[in-house]
Amino acid sequence: MTKEVKDAEPTVTIDSKKYSLLNASDETKALISQIQFMEQKLRTLQREVSIFQSSRSAAIKQLSVTLNEINEV
Repeated sequence: MTKEVKDAEPTVTIDSKKYSLLNASDETKALISQIQFMEQKLRTLQREVSIFQSSRSAAIKQLSVTLNEINEV
């Protein structure tokens, strides 16, 4: 979903179809707002997942180093 403002007319594009929001209902506007919030939250969570994956990989490498200091069973 993309929301555009062109020539002062707000529009939204969904499934390659462009819609004018000039006469959109409050429900439509609320749904657009909710979707935008969810998209923003998803981007934030995806960045956090990436950070945790990198941190986990670094911790596993460090664990491997420390395990080499003890006898293998």
